Amino acid sequence: QEAFDKSRRLNVALIHARASLETQNVVSTENSNSNDFETNLSKLVESLAQENLRVPREANLSSRIEDYSRYKSFQYFLESGTLLPPSRCSYATDEEYLGGAVIGLAHDLARYAVGRATIRN
Repeated sequence: QEAFDKSRRLNVALIHARASLETQNVVSTENSNSNDFETNLSKLVESLAQENLRVPREANLSSRIEDYSRYKSFQYFLESGTLLPPSRCSYATDEEYLGGAVIGLAHDLARYAVGRATIRN
């Protein structure tokens, strides 16, 4: 039950984080609520990462970590224009990194590009 609760909390936090990014409200250091939110999300993921990375995660936590990697890579790309290096995803296995930070980012960038083209920017 605890694993399902963690998965649900992480999913809710990721939904809010994605909505923030998609509406161009990228987390900034000036906004204390956004900074607290980002800190709490990071702490939640780091607490999940304390477990052995090679042991299968319970209750679809692996897909949630993949989603978090996807969120962080999209945020990193919008800020720097480059891919998130694997060293910045120490909380994820190689499979979770590839699924989120590489494949997921490709989907997010396609959606982002269509959205920007739609508003003629």
